[in-house]
Amino acid sequence: MSQLILGWGQTGMSIAQFFDDSGFNDYKIWDDLISDIKPEKKEENPLNINNYDKIYVSPGVPPTHPLILQSADTEKNITVETDLDIFFDTNKELKLKIIGITGTNGKTTCAELLKEVLTNSGFSVEICANVGYPILNLKNLEDYDYLILELSSFQLHYVNRLKLDIAAIINITEDHIDWHGNTEQYQNSKLSISDYTTTSNKTILGTLPNKILKDLDMDKYSIINKAKNDKNNISQDIQNVIYGVCGLLSINDQRVDEILDRNRVNFHRFEMFGSNDKFTFINDSKATNFSAVTSALKKIEKGLLILHGDLKGVSSSYLDIHTGIHSIVFYGNNYIEYDLDSKNIFYISDFVELPKIIDSVCKKGDTIILSPGGSSFEHFNDYKDRGNQFKNIINKSYIQESSAQ
Repeated sequence: MSQLILGWGQTGMSIAQFFDDSGFNDYKIWDDLISDIKPEKKEENPLNINNYDKIYVSPGVPPTHPLILQSADTEKNITVETDLDIFFDTNKELKLKIIGITGTNGKTTCAELLKEVLTNSGFSVEICANVGYPILNLKNLEDYDYLILELSSFQLHYVNRLKLDIAAIINITEDHIDWHGNTEQYQNSKLSISDYTTTSNKTILGTLPNKILKDLDMDKYSIINKAKNDKNNISQDIQNVIYGVCGLLSINDQRVDEILDRNRVNFHRFEMFGSNDKFTFINDSKATNFSAVTSALKKIEKGLLILHGDLKGVSSSYLDIHTGIHSIVFYGNNYIEYDLDSKNIFYISDFVELPKIIDSVCKKGDTIILSPGGSSFEHFNDYKDRGNQFKNIINKSYIQESSAQ
């Protein structure tokens, strides 16, 4: 049975390695952009989709990709699956418990904090899927008590066989509309996590808009409202999901509070990495949608905002740039439909251009924040690379030390 791996990123590489380790050789690899694929496995143009029985897709490949559309338009019944499907097909009798977490913002922070709580409670835990290891790279499953899956809307759109003991949704705002086609399909992908619980546990909810809540069967969901304020830059919805999941695991709130009360640096998420006698500098490179930008700006009195990246078709109605933000720097040729008449507007093609702008328009007490509102891949390897390059320029120009993480 011939199979095609579509997308040669971390996920595609992990699938190929799994096939090789299993002695399965009847597969080829296709990627629209990456040519560095081992020649004996690289599929060449013109690709005939009918040569394949199954496509294993990487999460970033949209459903509008020509090969995905062709697979649905053939008489051969070509199935589209994921690395998650392989994992659950291969591991049918798992002893460890699996927790799935999704949401528009805060997935990684939530997963990492939950891991910290569980580890502090004496359990062995790993994080996979959208962050951490690709799931097929995880070995020695018998060594773990819990597996936390950080699940993107892309993965939930494609997955067929996912088995969760506990599911949680931190929040849902608008994101990845260009990928999903419209807001409703994006929301449905997030909400579909509740379809994969294999227990009677209700799906934990952090914060969802009323327009979504009113259509939900609340017999399947549990809203947690224990957190009253953000704590150590951890949002209430993240806290509430952690409280809810830990409640199902009989871990008391005191144990959760012990972890949430610890001072920590959240790299690339509202990371206050430096200051001098005039300015404060914040790296919020992980803010890849307008809701995240708006949340960050609420914590700032005045200053300069740097936007960057593919805005993914998200409506600017989710963006609120208050009057204290007097200047906006666009990295690249971005355009947003937003009233910016009262702002100083600048365009740059490299962070090295930034200090000159800061010195020209910023005054004592200002905050300079990189909160891009878009994905990073046009100019950077990922959000970490973007954040680190921003920090390096600021450190060199204003702080005189490196803090890249």
